[in-house]
Amino acid sequence: MSEKTGRFNASEAGIIDKLVETLSTDRPVLIAGPTASGKSALAMAIARRSGGLIVNADALQVYADWRVLTARPSQADEAALPHRLYGHIPGDRAYSVGDWLRDVAPLLHNGP
Repeated sequence: MSEKTGRFNASEAGIIDKLVETLSTDRPVLIAGPTASGKSALAMAIARRSGGLIVNADALQVYADWRVLTARPSQADEAALPHRLYGHIPGDRAYSVGDWLRDVAPLLHNGP
């Protein structure tokens, strides 16, 4: 627990490191949770350790011109590790679940 905020921080307790050690590197990992709950930090830790990539499944973070509005990962984070399906759609274009499934399928079958 952080003394400053009174909140539990998983990274301070080493929970993320322990979790990442138990994951198989040849299977995808789905991370879900509320906004600002540490999903991106966990994804970065997993990708860093496994040599994997981070694939976006957020319906709004696919749009190129909505970075700030959607709390998309920073440009530095996106440059540090492979990120896919972030900001690849113009903001004025419709994008459906079917579109996303077509875009994500090759990543799941063939890798980056």
